[in-house]
Amino acid sequence: MALLPWHESFSIGVRALDDDHRHWVDILNQLHDARVKGQDRAFIDKSIDDLFSHMRQHFQREEGVMSQAGYPGFAHHKEMHDHSLAEMKSLVDRHKTYGDKVDPKHILEFVKSFFVNHVTSEDLRMREFFREKGIADMPMNARQLGHLRLGMLDKFYGLFDAVTVRTRIM
Repeated sequence: MALLPWHESFSIGVRALDDDHRHWVDILNQLHDARVKGQDRAFIDKSIDDLFSHMRQHFQREEGVMSQAGYPGFAHHKEMHDHSLAEMKSLVDRHKTYGDKVDPKHILEFVKSFFVNHVTSEDLRMREFFREKGIADMPMNARQLGHLRLGMLDKFYGLFDAVTVRTRIM
């Protein structure tokens, strides 16, 4: 069973970033499955390295999009990325140092919690900004359903979707 199922309400409307988010969830779930199934240490170590590498690459890509678009919350958002990478590096280093004595569940819990909280709050704040700037290249849930929600009501539905998903997952 997946540790973190993908949910369309995680989408921020920029295909490259949404693809990154999906891949992030896939790697997280692969690591979880490897832990549950008792995979060998080499496989788990590679999965952890892949996860950390993907986080760094995704943050660079996301920060590039935010910077180019002139996103007003860029500095704060980047600060959160930097903090999470420092925390993840600490967890990865601890895992590498102590090996089998450290259960990778701490990494899984940190990454899952960060992903859910960050995407359903900070990243979703960018969704409307990207739409207004014409950067969003994916249809949003309302349009996929064939409905058109405008203004404050649209923001309310987006926030409600995010809170519902976060509550269900956590």
